[in-house]
Amino acid sequence: MLVYIKGIAAMRRDTIEMLRAIDNEFYREQARSFSESRRAPWNGWRRCLDDLNSWASLSDPTQVSLLDATSYASLNSTKPLSRSDSIETSSSSVAEQLSSASVADNTLPFHHVLDLACGNMRFESFCVEKIGNKAQTDMPHASGHCASNKLPTFYAVDNCDALVPSMASAALKAAIRYRSIDIIKALLNEDNLNKTYNKSGIPLCDCSVSFGFMHHVPSFAYRERVLKSLVNQTQHGGYVAVSFWQFMNCAALANKAQITHERASHRFDLSDLEPNDYLLGWEKNPDVYRYCHHFSNDEIDRLLATVADTTTVADRFVSDGRTNSLNSYAILRIR
Repeated sequence: MLVYIKGIAAMRRDTIEMLRAIDNEFYREQARSFSESRRAPWNGWRRCLDDLNSWASLSDPTQVSLLDATSYASLNSTKPLSRSDSIETSSSSVAEQLSSASVADNTLPFHHVLDLACGNMRFESFCVEKIGNKAQTDMPHASGHCASNKLPTFYAVDNCDALVPSMASAALKAAIRYRSIDIIKALLNEDNLNKTYNKSGIPLCDCSVSFGFMHHVPSFAYRERVLKSLVNQTQHGGYVAVSFWQFMNCAALANKAQITHERASHRFDLSDLEPNDYLLGWEKNPDVYRYCHHFSNDEIDRLLATVADTTTVADRFVSDGRTNSLNSYAILRIR
């Protein structure tokens, strides 16, 4: 069986199964060391929350409008885009509202948040720390309501239970509904991802995020399905935030990727991989691999175009890593 992209044969099913097995083994066997290396929140998350809070304060959130393609030109730069670079609004009044909006550190204007591939729940911990237990009374809700004076409910999805923390924090434990779902397996089974979410008790959410996962999804066709599932699981007026890893933009990481990929080619049949697919190593263990995909800006454009009929690109920016350019982010508003 082949996965097709616009009628062109792409990645075989057995290749996808191989890559799924490689990543599942990696996270199962390296859960502890991986989690220990993933403690601090990403800078891009702060930008995402600041954006979402700013937009929630707009009197007319529908005026968060589509970014012009020319706004993407500086994405190759290591300097993060400023708000004025990356957000174009339909009227000066909206720009004024954004510039004057008070972005509180203790708010998140959502009731239900889907986190696809939550890992060790760093994002949830970050939100809990940022919000605390302070009241959110009268904070505008993405769907036009007001958020309650409690944390949102996080529907945290992953298939590596070993990564899930003990959640000693009472606030974190109360806010999270963990669901163990193997997304790649569901895709291989031709399952409807949204039906899979619903069967697991995940409702329509007013915000859906996926950070550090899309690069583990084999083939453009499957990445498109995952992105569409996030959009479809988010209610009208809500937001989807996704990160795309661009590790080949860093010379040091690119050099390591070439070396480990070449070494892995003697152990695995990599002839069917798509462009920018790599098997990366882990720490100094020569026998440990993980499948990762590097995203070009062009591919991100093409992915976002697949959901353009139901979404508005509200923000795009680069962030994270020592160069502050390892992840490309897209925030979409559901129309």
